[in-house]
Amino acid sequence: MIYSLIKFSKLAHLEKMLYEGELYCNTVSSLIKNESETWGDKFEGITSLQNISDKKISFYNKELQEYVELEGINKALHFKRFREISNNILCLYTIDKENTKKGSLIISDRMKDFGNYALLITDPAKFYRKIMEACQEINLPFFTSKVHYYKLSEDQSSLTLFHKMEKYSCENEFRFIFLTDGIDIVKIKIGSMVDYAKIIPTKNLINKLNPPKISKI
Repeated sequence: MIYSLIKFSKLAHLEKMLYEGELYCNTVSSLIKNESETWGDKFEGITSLQNISDKKISFYNKELQEYVELEGINKALHFKRFREISNNILCLYTIDKENTKKGSLIISDRMKDFGNYALLITDPAKFYRKIMEACQEINLPFFTSKVHYYKLSEDQSSLTLFHKMEKYSCENEFRFIFLTDGIDIVKIKIGSMVDYAKIIPTKNLINKLNPPKISKI
């Protein structure tokens, strides 16, 4: 179950996201070209996929004060071979049981490399719904899932756009994959997010000695 989502970036980008609801979705090919120790993955760019899981995805709904299963989810498919790089992607950090301990948030120092500020999305169910509505209006299909991290020694024939190498597991990532030609950046407008998101300095989220309480961020 996913309690919240976070987008790390520059302040200017996050303000546009918060106040105007503009989602900046990069091309999948850019993740390959910019591979580094902190982000990007040379195994990105798979476009022929199969069903990877029958698991449900639940997001926290702030209004209902409970977790709700997402509707209209398209499941990912296993790839058969690499093809021309396409599609656009929105990457977010997940707050769930993987990075919480006794009500505190444990985030790797490496996330500081993703931006000095963070957009905290406190109602991920509403966020998902807004994206789904916006994409329906422009007839843009998309897939969603948490990223699964694998060891290089594992069989790579099952890789999908929702798989990354284990060395990136600190990202605890949730992805939206938008089915496009992947040539240009895609900007999706979902409207103001001020009633269910806020911007905070990244340094306020990362503290090994005194990790922040989820209820107070």
